[in-house]
Amino acid sequence: MTRRAFSVSAYCKVMGAVLLVNHKKQQAWVPIGGEVEAGETPLEALVREVEEEIGWVRGVDYTLPEISSISPPGFLAYEEHEAGPKGLHMNFAFLLEGTSRELHPCDEFTESAWVILSNEKENVPPNVRALLEVILEYGP
Repeated sequence: MTRRAFSVSAYCKVMGAVLLVNHKKQQAWVPIGGEVEAGETPLEALVREVEEEIGWVRGVDYTLPEISSISPPGFLAYEEHEAGPKGLHMNFAFLLEGTSRELHPCDEFTESAWVILSNEKENVPPNVRALLEVILEYGP
């Protein structure tokens, strides 16, 4: 049976561009994020992953816009994707509105880029490309 895990992805948007990272293990351009740990809600996992991976602090470096009054702040979509040896990721995607493009990166990715169009980078998975198109149409 394929392993299944809940995960979160953080689509960080600053001045009309979205952060993608060239992930070492996935060898693809993806948003930051990771698996939800035992006892965490997806929103708690999101806040933890953002701090661990790029050093941003909620309320200082970013806010989560209210997209819907019936879902957590910043919640965009639920999608599923294969995560290589980690199995199936049942993923909660969030939009973060950042105040600065300054990052304090971890060692999980080799480089980062602020993209305006999803076709600016090769090797962007289809699920990421689809969400980028939605995000880049949303607000400032």
